[in-house]
This record gives sequence, structure tokens and C-alpha cells, in this order.
Amino acid sequence: PRNPACARTFLQPEYPCIMSELRHRGKHGSPPARSDGKAARRAASAPSPRWFSENPSKSHAEKIFLVCSPIWIGMMVYIVASGIYESFDEWSYLYVGIAAVVPYVLLPVLFPCQADSKIPFWNRFWVKGLAWIVIFSYIGNYIFTWYFYKLLKAKYTFPSHRLNDVPIPCYLLTVAYFAFYHALTNITIRRIMTARGVSKMSSLMQSVVFWVVILILSYITAFMETKTIEGFPYYTQEDHERMLLIGSVVYSTYFIPSFPLFYWMDENEHECCSFGSACLSSFGGCMMTTMMLDHWRLFIGDIISFGSASSGLPWLG
Repeated sequence: PRNPACARTFLQPEYPCIMSELRHRGKHGSPPARSDGKAARRAASAPSPRWFSENPSKSHAEKIFLVCSPIWIGMMVYIVASGIYESFDEWSYLYVGIAAVVPYVLLPVLFPCQADSKIPFWNRFWVKGLAWIVIFSYIGNYIFTWYFYKLLKAKYTFPSHRLNDVPIPCYLLTVAYFAFYHALTNITIRRIMTARGVSKMSSLMQSVVFWVVILILSYITAFMETKTIEGFPYYTQEDHERMLLIGSVVYSTYFIPSFPLFYWMDENEHECCSFGSACLSSFGGCMMTTMMLDHWRLFIGDIISFGSASSGLPWLG
């Protein structure tokens, strides 16, 4: 039978769930320190290599998120390659953002998995996972984008309706981008951590591998997005080369907390967290990124004139 934790009310913070989930890191990611035991026991209990989660609800959500991605990626490639964006106004960009997000809501509803039929709606992984992404994307645009303005000297110059001087389509497109990133990195992390060579390592070495993988994936993700957006002329930077190499380090601070937090969520089918706990996890990830970005502002400054930290928090003007 499924753990009763999966049937809790959708807003009930489930702290015991989070703690019990941490106890399973040795099997599914970064483990807590503990005695290694005998090598034979580790080898016998090591999980078999796999890409997708053993939790069927999470596995289905990961596949749906990956299937949705070519839809909006194809749309964006066509828009940029064809130059059709030159005729766009504020509403056109808004419609593009909406079109990118809709598949992530529609497809899970139209193509549910059998496991989800036994779980309350709010505790299905696609619902919790999408809520997690929406929260992180909203705060990422509302607050973190100002660090791009101040530290990376980046600007959005296309016509758009704005919230906190950030184009509203960016809020929407970030949901699509981040759902893709986190689904893709989930399966990558899992495949590495369940590889026979890694799963037989000591707890300490598994932790080292896990966090090295997180750091590498965070930088690669940031670098690739920065590189692929080059073809869009209405996102500008003062120094393109520094933006690509150093700005990607700044951008990677989004993913250093978000990738492990999203990966750990519901990784164990019998230790599911509530909807409320998933939301709190996202808010926690946002706070960690905020602190990393602001410490960069204080101790390094902008990437054009290093050392000239701005006074005051960027989003306060």
C-alpha cells in the first residue's frame, strides 16, 4: 500500500516527509554521513542503473515534461530563425509565452498515468512539480532578473507588458524552459547516481560525485541558454564574451539549489511530500539563489568593472 503521506491535505507542510526523504539520499543522490558497512552489502543493495524514477507518478511527469519541450522549442526556433518576431507587438509576445506553457498543463490532464488515478490531484507529481517550477520561475523573474540588469548589464528591449520592469512573457517562458531543464537533469543525475560504479562507492564519494555533477550541469545549462539566445537581438549585453563565460557562472546559481531540490522531491515513492512541502521547497531554493546572487553583488560586483558592487538590493531600485 502507498504511504499515507501521499494522501495528506494539499497545503499541509510535511516536515517529517522531508526529513525521511533526506535519509534516503544514500540510495538516490547525496547521502548523509554514515558507516559504509561491508562492500558486499553495498553491492547487493545498489540500485540498478536507470534513467527514470521508480516512482511511477514522477516518472510519468518527467516523460510528459520532456515530450512537451520540443513543442515550444520548435516554436521558438521558428520565431527566431524566420525573423517573424520583428512584426510582434506586446500581445504577440504574450501569446507566445502562453503557448509555451499550455502543453505542460494540458498533456498531463489528457494523458494521465494509472498511478496518478490512485493519488489525490494535488499530490500528483506533475502538479507538485509544475507548482515548484512556477514558484521558482516567478521569483526568478521578479527578483533574480534584476541581478542580470545590474551585474551582467543585460537588457530586454522588445515591446512587452511588464511586471517589476521584467517582460511578462519571460515569466511564462521561464516555466517552459525550467520544466525542460529540470526533467532533463533529473534523468541525467539519476542515471549517473545509479550507475554501478557510483552506487558501489562509499557514502562520502557518492556525495562528492553528486555535487560535482550538480555543479557541472548547472554551468552547462546556464552556458547553453546564454549561447542559444544569441540569435535574438532584443536581449542585449554590454560584453557578450564575459556574459557567456562569466555571466553563465552567475546564472548557474539558479540551478545549484534547484537541481538537487527538484531531483530529491518524491524520488522515493513511499516518501511522497505534500503539495505544501513542495511549494516550501521551491521558496527555499529561491532564498538560496538570492543569497548567492547578492553575495556576488557584494564581493565581486558587475562583470564589466569587477569590484564595483552596487549599493542596495537591485530589485529595490
